[in-house]
Amino acid sequence: MKTKVILVATLVLFTVLQATAQQKDIVKYYDEYWSPVPKDSAKFYAVFTPKDKGYSCTSWYLQSKKLRGISFQSDTTFTTPKGLVRTYYEAGQLEDSSYYDPQSTLLSTFYYYPSGKLYATYAYDAKTKTSKTNGYDEAGKAIKDFIYSREAEFKSGRPAWLKYLSSHMKANTPVKNGAPKGTYTTIIRFIVAEDGSITDAVAETKFGYGMELEGVRVIQNSPKWLPAVLLNKPLKAYRRQPLTFVVQEK
Repeated sequence: MKTKVILVATLVLFTVLQATAQQKDIVKYYDEYWSPVPKDSAKFYAVFTPKDKGYSCTSWYLQSKKLRGISFQSDTTFTTPKGLVRTYYEAGQLEDSSYYDPQSTLLSTFYYYPSGKLYATYAYDAKTKTSKTNGYDEAGKAIKDFIYSREAEFKSGRPAWLKYLSSHMKANTPVKNGAPKGTYTTIIRFIVAEDGSITDAVAETKFGYGMELEGVRVIQNSPKWLPAVLLNKPLKAYRRQPLTFVVQEK
């Protein structure tokens, strides 16, 4: 009997420890554009707590430790919100109240000035796949042609961007530099600035043989893009572009 008691107790202890380990919080740090950065250069940090096949997320202003936002995320990339999401100005006023469907599609939002007055509204109709946006100045007057949100994009669209890359990339670069046979997918990260110019193109991969240098060269020399827009204002946007080189035997 004594042996059985010890065995059961050990199993129960193991189960408790395992459950506790699964509930460990994940802390990440972000810059002003919500791109992950080291703690010493961050403006915000977020705590992801495992819950209901996802994460309950609370974010904070790093220096003041004041609440930035509350949301539920499918993962820890900060790109998969579900349900109600609220963000706050550092002084504590509500900045934004938004609602996302289970596929992380934004369905509606209300954005406010620090004064508490309504700044913008957005509503998306999933059935008709149409959206409606309104923007207001602090006097309550409607702002003409207001854009709530727009992703940065190449001026002539994605097909034109891919055509630019393929026509300007020197595909034989790895061959000329003696790369072994194989398929190499390089990743180039870059910023689309507020004026649409491309800056800070850097390689995330390190295959060598001139491939990353060639990718950076071509992207850095890109024509201007249409910049990202949020609340009718252009802003910087990070982008990552995969570029694949294939080296074959003669």
